[in-house]
This record gives sequence, C-alpha cells and structure tokens, in this order.
Amino acid sequence: MTAPSDARDRPYPRPEGSDDFRQPDDSSLHSRLLEMSSRLEALEAENHLLRTLVDTHPDIMFIKDAKGLFRYANRTLTDFYGTSREDIVGRDDSHYTGNTEQSHFFRRSVEQVLSKFERETVFEDATDGTTGEVNHFRSIKQPFHDIHGQPLVAVLAHNITAEVREHERKTRQIDHIYVSVRASPLASDHAVCCQ
Repeated sequence: MTAPSDARDRPYPRPEGSDDFRQPDDSSLHSRLLEMSSRLEALEAENHLLRTLVDTHPDIMFIKDAKGLFRYANRTLTDFYGTSREDIVGRDDSHYTGNTEQSHFFRRSVEQVLSKFERETVFEDATDGTTGEVNHFRSIKQPFHDIHGQPLVAVLAHNITAEVREHERKTRQIDHIYVSVRASPLASDHAVCCQ
C-alpha cells in the first residue's frame, strides 16, 4: 500500500510523529453523535420547560440592560403592553405607553440597582399599553452579569393594583365616617357638654 502523495488526498490529517494513524471507527463516531443529539434534546426540553414556567407565571418578568432597554420579557408583560417578545427586545417602556417620564424613571431605577449591585424591592406604577390605565406594582430587581460580563437587571413585578384600590376605598370610607361623625349633632352636643 502506498501513502497518498498529496495532503489533500488524505481523509484525515496525520498527527506529527505518528506512524500508526487510524481513521475513527464509524461505530464510535455514531455513538458520539447519538450522545450529542441526546444532550441537545435534553437541553431543548429544559429550555421549553423553563420558558413555559416563565410565560405562564401571572407576574411580569423581564430583563433590562444598563440603558433600560428590554433584553427579555415574559408573555405577561408582552400582553400588558400589547406586543410580542420579538418586538419588545431593544425597546423601552415609552414605546408602548407613550409615557416618557415613566420610562425615564424606570431607566434611572435600573441605573441605581446596577450602581449598588444589590437586590432591591420597590413600589412603582406602570401604564397598561392596551387600556392606558395606571397599574401599581411591587417589583423585585436583581442585578446580574450575562455570559459576556454585561450588567443586566432581572425584574419580577407583582401587580398590586387591586390591593391598592381596596386600600384607597377603605381609606375614603373611613374618612367619610370620620367627617360624618364630626358633623353630627351628637358630636357637637358631646363637645359642649364635656367642656
């Protein structure tokens, strides 16, 4: 058997100093491909599971970069803003609400969290992109670095609008009772009698 005269004729490069060069066994190559395919399927299944968990969560979840632009958003947020996951990436809140003041507030909040690089819980308002209604949120903001070392902020925002409105309703009710009691003739008689 003669050796190939040109390196291009060789199916595999010959390692230097190796007289005993063998081509890979087809069965071992097939086994490695099956193993890689199995790992890829497991990663895809895990990714699908995590995405389903995040997208079906009732709270808003998103990631923003240091400029306050969305890098990721779950379905709860995209529904709130009336958009899609593909559309929201690279944009800020004002694109959906028209409220630039609110968007500046959110950007400053991201800057503040990144400057301290500590988890923060805040209460903030956001405008519903589909109804224009202001909603109230309790937001947990967690800074982290992506695989490239870029600082990002992950946010979990729980909508507390119903609780805030109920609190406001009860406060108005108590204020009304207080005003009614102060204006009642019994209250003024009591005040006169006890002086």
